[in-house]
Amino acid sequence: MREQVVASRTALINCVRGWARTQLLKVRSGEVTTFPSRARKAAEQHPDGLPDYIERVLGVLDSLNAQIALADKEIEQLAKEDPVCKRLMTVPGIGPVTSLRFVAALDDKSRFATAHAVQALLGLTPGEHSSSQRQQRTGMTKAGPPAVRRTLVQAAWNLRRLEPLDPISQWTAGIEQRRGKFVATITVARKLAGVLFAMWRDRSTYDAHHAGKRQQPDSA
Repeated sequence: MREQVVASRTALINCVRGWARTQLLKVRSGEVTTFPSRARKAAEQHPDGLPDYIERVLGVLDSLNAQIALADKEIEQLAKEDPVCKRLMTVPGIGPVTSLRFVAALDDKSRFATAHAVQALLGLTPGEHSSSQRQQRTGMTKAGPPAVRRTLVQAAWNLRRLEPLDPISQWTAGIEQRRGKFVATITVARKLAGVLFAMWRDRSTYDAHHAGKRQQPDSA
């Protein structure tokens, strides 16, 4: 449900941005929650001010921001109460939304024999277009639930930006030099999927050097 509300907010923001471009108005960059106020500020530069039909959209955005904030609090509480999500959130970049999506997508960790199987389910592994005479790798398959893959990619961006000294970030530094930032970030997302599965399977918390800290067995 939160995803649908966020999608509606994104669509309305894009609508207002399109109108602003037609008026040669530039809306300053900033947090998505402050977009309505920034759009109103930009409209002050226009001789005719802010049209009523745009103000109605901005009013809806204000309401959606309030509802999303409530949903975020509910999700945060759910994640804190779940023993698996609590452990997964010890990984840098992994928050309540990502942990809940990951657990919901896998449902039962015993269904997967290896971390690679989880990565394949989430569409983070390279595809293949080969024949008997040649072998050709393609980009990631993008199979499985796109919402989980999207949150893992966002978590990878956050990890690389906020924790540049983390072993995972350093591990992909060479990949970025050879193949670019995007490929390196996808590699981190794939790595995160494997790490999260291993932590769930082993009932461990995140350790920067990948020496999982063992927990007492629980019902997770």
